[in-house]
Amino acid sequence: MAKHSNLQRFQSSTLGYRVLFTKNKIGIDITTFTVYFTMKTNKEDVDSAAVVNKKITIHTDATNGKSLIEFSPSDTLDLLGNYYYEISYKNSSDDTGDVLFYGRMTIEKTTRIARD
Repeated sequence: MAKHSNLQRFQSSTLGYRVLFTKNKIGIDITTFTVYFTMKTNKEDVDSAAVVNKKITIHTDATNGKSLIEFSPSDTLDLLGNYYYEISYKNSSDDTGDVLFYGRMTIEKTTRIARD
């Protein structure tokens, strides 16, 4: 069952999101899973029009159900405001998948301006 959760981050933040897959509180093998992070201006936009699109196929600890959605500074450099996001997965071994988290993500301007 998908969980609604609103997120907040600053422009150019490298903050990542850890995703843990468990069954009965024990990590499951996600070697055949692909994890997706999609962020859009409008929910109805096609995925190719998303402002951020992440596809994770190599996980931090696949046999124990651990994956990480990583961000680079350029992912949100030109973004400000509210967006729709979704974290989902697909298991290629049995063609199953689902939405894990969804909601709104607010991108705010950072106070500190990096200087060389």
